[in-house]
Amino acid sequence: MKHLLSYTFIIALLFSCTNNAQKDRMHKTLNANSDTICSFYDLFCSLEIIPLETADSSILNPRTVEFKVNDEKFYVLDDKQMLVMTFDKTGKYITTIDKKGQGPGEYRELYDFAFNPFTGNLELLDPHSGINIYNKDNYKFIKRINKPKQLPVLHRFSPITPNEYLLFCESKDGNKMAIYNIKKEEITSDLYDVPRYLLFNTFYHHTYSPFYILDNKVHFIQGYDGKVFTLEGNQLSEKYCWDFGPQNFKLENLPADKDIRFYFNWDKTVGKNYATCFVKYAENSKYYMTQYRFNGKNHHLIYNKEDKNTFIFTAFQEGNFSTPTIMDENFAYSIVIPQLLEYYVNPNLLDEKGKEIFKNIQEDDNPIILKYKFKK
Repeated sequence: MKHLLSYTFIIALLFSCTNNAQKDRMHKTLNANSDTICSFYDLFCSLEIIPLETADSSILNPRTVEFKVNDEKFYVLDDKQMLVMTFDKTGKYITTIDKKGQGPGEYRELYDFAFNPFTGNLELLDPHSGINIYNKDNYKFIKRINKPKQLPVLHRFSPITPNEYLLFCESKDGNKMAIYNIKKEEITSDLYDVPRYLLFNTFYHHTYSPFYILDNKVHFIQGYDGKVFTLEGNQLSEKYCWDFGPQNFKLENLPADKDIRFYFNWDKTVGKNYATCFVKYAENSKYYMTQYRFNGKNHHLIYNKEDKNTFIFTAFQEGNFSTPTIMDENFAYSIVIPQLLEYYVNPNLLDEKGKEIFKNIQEDDNPIILKYKFKK
């Protein structure tokens, strides 16, 4: 009954829309196994590789995947060391933001970070305590927003107004999303709930933050089927729905409350027939890009919002593509480890300087930022 209520609630979410959201809403019927012939130059005019400086003071965990671009600097979250390192636009190391501890302005763990769009300040999320706010220029502690008592732990967050935050909680009861008013110190809306086993025992959940902001709206991605929602008032409104027909991943088709080994085997047999694991995504005014897995392969999905065309491919004609996790109007950014650089980058796409950098990268170097420039 609990799972039935969860599914009913999710279905209700899909049909809750404001008038503004209806204008952007898009339902696209696709074939998950498509492999469109697509060239790098259909989208981009150049590729720059930016190695993040490797020095004794700037060694990053090789598994690092979370980063942000702000004021022409790269901010990289190392969740293993529980710190944020900053690099300039060329990849040169600047400083480390490391506030571990149990005193004022410190955190015991670090799960997520953001630059507040209303203040510009840096905000770091301690899952057990709340959100620590630091000055955007010197990173001095300003204040803490305490975790709501109703939520056992926090894992992701996004500011939505000067006084409200969207919080994502992964708890023993499942995924929960809530709007928290920091002035009233109360949760004003519960938005989302899926079964616990989906998060803890399967692959069908988020790797990156499920939130991004575009046109001053918070967007939320449902990792198991790729649907994109916007926050409209106190409701989630469906923006993009990728309809793969019989290849759609549906929660009701996934056996409930099994162990990890069961889901591992299910994914390799039954699960491979569904489009799922939408773990990378980014959007600007012209494109929405995402990556999903189908039949054991990663597929890239790119939706052109101007001509309404969608194309799916496994690789560019020139080679593989690292799906961006950050986009602005001019560039798309991704991060890769040195061991996968040759897999994701065809050196023939680089200029002479880039080819020289490519040749000199070592396996034990820091991760590399890939900076794709959109063609005009």
